[in-house]
Amino acid sequence: MKYYHVTLFSNVESILKEGLIPQIGQRSIDANETEKSVYLFQDLIDVENALMNWLGDWYTDVCGEDITLAILEIILPIDFPIEEGIVEYEKISKQKIPPKFIRFLRKE
Repeated sequence: MKYYHVTLFSNVESILKEGLIPQIGQRSIDANETEKSVYLFQDLIDVENALMNWLGDWYTDVCGEDITLAILEIILPIDFPIEEGIVEYEKISKQKIPPKFIRFLRKE
């Protein structure tokens, strides 16, 4: 299964070494989320829509106009546990996603 994850470009090196680790980041705190998770998009159209709207706005508000983001491609085995998100474009992992399943796709 192929998914996508958006993060700060400055996080890419550590993610490619350590993987994506479920946590409660600033955006989760802002949304009153209480469970450690990794949020994924199902396709690049959803990534682009998010970056042009709510997710891009959030990063700009929190990090400033000159922020550099990265899109990561995640290719998981069919049996990797992924949950449905609250909205149709969102998937959630409650488990660490090992680096062997992650590749840097591009900067935004």
